[in-house]
Amino acid sequence: DALPICLLSAVCNGVYRRADGMTVLSPGFKDALARRGVSPERIEVIYNWCNEVPKQDAARDEALAEALGLNGRFNILFAGTMGVVQGLDTVLEAARLCQKTVPLAQFVFVGGGIDRPRLESEAVWLELTNVCFLPRQEPEAMGPLYALADALLVHLKDDPLFRITIPSKTQAYLYMGRPIIMAMAGDAADLVRQAGAGLLCPPQDPEALATAVAQLAAMPCESRERLGRNGAAFYAEKLAMEIGVDYLEKQM
Repeated sequence: DALPICLLSAVCNGVYRRADGMTVLSPGFKDALARRGVSPERIEVIYNWCNEVPKQDAARDEALAEALGLNGRFNILFAGTMGVVQGLDTVLEAARLCQKTVPLAQFVFVGGGIDRPRLESEAVWLELTNVCFLPRQEPEAMGPLYALADALLVHLKDDPLFRITIPSKTQAYLYMGRPIIMAMAGDAADLVRQAGAGLLCPPQDPEALATAVAQLAAMPCESRERLGRNGAAFYAEKLAMEIGVDYLEKQM
């Protein structure tokens, strides 16, 4: 099995080196191709944009918050696929720690995925009263849920590939203008840092994640809102679909 893989890699490397120009989705992928012999001058980074659904009114829907059990809590929302690579056991362990350190904190999981049933069972086994799971929603329906979130969470396992990967939820979170807790290393964390849109912590480190939650919860509300505004402004200036498409057209 190794020989076909080696041949495929060699063919790809040849294609990369002969291309007149290339676009990649993160600086890390550009560096990876440069290490394969592709001239950096022929590689352009064009970030993905998100599904730019119309934003909902920024006001909280208190009736919805009451119905979902989100009233009176500091809600940290994880939206998207719950798979093995997301490493969400770390988030459950952080929730366990926060039960003592940040009693108002609540971790809200929205979405589906192969690991969701196990995570739900684990949360019950650990007696986590500050964790809830909501059904998967269509992107158009996420606006009201984002508005109820005090923080939006990104987490992936620590892996060299993920350090050059930017999960699509990163752009969506920036676009929606809510504070972000970025529990990843690499290019995705760099985006949030550049935007001034939230707090960073290492992946697969429940203590660091719990500390980030505590720090964000302790901030004045206006400071948290400023982080969200920073993210939305950064998205509009650097990542929006109009900007990405225009830049791509210029490279053609």
